[in-house]
Amino acid sequence: MQQRELPLAVERLYRHVTSHPSDTSAIAELAIHLAESGSNRPIDHSCADVASTGGPSSLTTLLCPLGLRALGFTVAKLGVPGRPAGGIDVLGTIRGYRTKLTPPEVDRAIAKSGYAHFAAGSHWAPADAALFALRQKEGTQAVPALAAASLLSKKLAAGVGIAALEARVAPHGNFGATVGEAKHSAETYCAVAKLLGLQAIVIMTDAATPYQPNIGRGEALSALDDVISANQGDPWLHEHAQMCRRIVDIVAARVGTSARPATPAHPATSYFALLAAHLEAQGASIGAFRNRVAAVKSQPSFVVRAAGSGFVRYDLAAIRSALSKAGNSTGTNPFPGRYPDPAGVRLLQPPWRRVQEGEPVLRLRGLEASLINAAQLYEMSAEASRRSNTILGIMAND
Repeated sequence: MQQRELPLAVERLYRHVTSHPSDTSAIAELAIHLAESGSNRPIDHSCADVASTGGPSSLTTLLCPLGLRALGFTVAKLGVPGRPAGGIDVLGTIRGYRTKLTPPEVDRAIAKSGYAHFAAGSHWAPADAALFALRQKEGTQAVPALAAASLLSKKLAAGVGIAALEARVAPHGNFGATVGEAKHSAETYCAVAKLLGLQAIVIMTDAATPYQPNIGRGEALSALDDVISANQGDPWLHEHAQMCRRIVDIVAARVGTSARPATPAHPATSYFALLAAHLEAQGASIGAFRNRVAAVKSQPSFVVRAAGSGFVRYDLAAIRSALSKAGNSTGTNPFPGRYPDPAGVRLLQPPWRRVQEGEPVLRLRGLEASLINAAQLYEMSAEASRRSNTILGIMAND
């Protein structure tokens, strides 16, 4: 669906919600119209998902589905590409992994592995993609009410009864720059979900400090490989994996008894086995996953060293912008395709550790990394940043 095909009812509701962002009935109506523009699965109140409000460095959209499966929940995850990396586009870089699934294909993937991850588009919520193009054109991506409608439309379409959300609180987010703003947005999200008959759980996290050091599609896959392999070599990544597990535990604790799995799923099943089953169900394999990780690690890279002594403060908005520009460049891209991956960034120093001038602070991957002005990605500060992976609050409509 192209932007010119945006249904008139959707555009009318978009205009209304933009000017009346507290009208929960209109937001719910917009979500319904977006969902009903494509196929819809029946709502399953034991089917869960943890969506996110966007922003670089969190891996919740990759790790939380595995955690939910480990507890026995069914996962139907309908997503859109992120900037610079979202769950669907990260997995979509693996050879054989199919992101465009028809309704019967989604059902088969869930029957095989209990988890389907598929892209919005021609079959699923096509009006949402058309509306997002209009939001980009008019600069309304960061309107929380519109974000809520978009997020919940995908839960409706996918049949997700437990619509959990990681709300990333930071100036570069679209759900609120402060805890107060995020709480207001979360209240709206929960109220709209209730109108739609969905259980909502919002976990607000601090996105001002990077959650973990791997940013980019290839870097996210490498981080996922470390987590499923139980590689404890990176404490920063390990802390983030623990936060993702806490989010899953919060979701499981808040759902009603009728929504909990009838059997205690797979508490002893490793994330490795769960990911392997999921990849097989969508046309890929652990072997293809590992080959992709190896290819990313073999790419050329260069290290950026600290311009002075102190604590590193990474500019996540600048990093996101730089990687997006690299992805849109016309240079050499060793990983072309639907989800290109020409460059990535690894943060080499946690921002609460003091570093000396000349110590490595960033590693830029890929030939297109030479287009990035590294001096714009960080600064040295006399004060340490607060620790990352902090849960700032929880809201629900139960």
